[in-house]
Amino acid sequence: MTRRVLIALAMLQCAPSFAACDAALALVREYGISFTGFDKRLPLTEAPRMTEWDRQDYVFVSLHRKEHVSDGFNHSALINAKLKKAWILRTGGLAGVRSWYGPVDIEPGDLKQCETMNRSS
Repeated sequence: MTRRVLIALAMLQCAPSFAACDAALALVREYGISFTGFDKRLPLTEAPRMTEWDRQDYVFVSLHRKEHVSDGFNHSALINAKLKKAWILRTGGLAGVRSWYGPVDIEPGDLKQCETMNRSS
């Protein structure tokens, strides 16, 4: 019995960081985001420009846990709740890409459960 409890606790620790982030889940569902890419076409763009003043309006969220696929993509989203927009960052892959997509419309809801971006970066 205790072994099962330990295994369950370990699995909770490894759960994706977006598990309680409705905005991340909505983006993943809407665009079919996975380690292989997107199911829906998204516009390629430049990284959003932020001033120190509006940096507080943004939240940076992981969209899925890192897969054990050496050439897979990782995706994150930069969400602006005021503008109701999100920009998606794709990194990794076989060639080591770093590409931004969006912005896309989003109803961010409560972002308190989402990972917030590092304010010092």
